[in-house]
Amino acid sequence: MDADDEVRVAAFAERLVLGWGRDFHHAPLAAAIDDLYHDLIAFPPAWPEHRRRAFTADAADTAASELITLLDDHLDTTTHIGTEKPSKGVDRGNVSAGLRMLAKSYLDWHLTDLLPSQVADHCTDPGRGENSMTVCSPTRRP
Repeated sequence: MDADDEVRVAAFAERLVLGWGRDFHHAPLAAAIDDLYHDLIAFPPAWPEHRRRAFTADAADTAASELITLLDDHLDTTTHIGTEKPSKGVDRGNVSAGLRMLAKSYLDWHLTDLLPSQVADHCTDPGRGENSMTVCSPTRRP
C-alpha cells in the first residue's frame, strides 16, 4: 500500500471507532469494508467487475464479522463489562486509541498480506486457463 492508501485505511479505522456501537452494525460495516477493499486491492486485469465485486463482498463479510468480534472483545476486556465490579475511571481516549489500532492493524494485514495471497491463489491456472471457455474455443484448437 502506498501512503495515500495508508491514510485512507487510518481514516476508515477512525470513522469505525467514532461510530462504534451506533453506526456500524454488520451490514453497514461489511458494505463500507467492501468499498474500501474494492478500491485498494490490486486485481488481475483479466478479472471482470462481477468477479472483483464477489471477491470483495465475501472478504468484507468475513472481515466485518471478525472486526465486530475483535473490537467487542477488546472493549469487554478493557472495561471489564459483565463483571460484578466494572472498572472505574476507564480512560475513553486510551480505549478509543486501542480500538483504532486494532482496526487499522487488522485492515492493514488484510490489504497487504491476506487478500493479495488469496487473489494469487484464485489466479492459479488449473490447467485450462483463466477463461476456459475462450481457451477451449474452436479457434484455439490445433
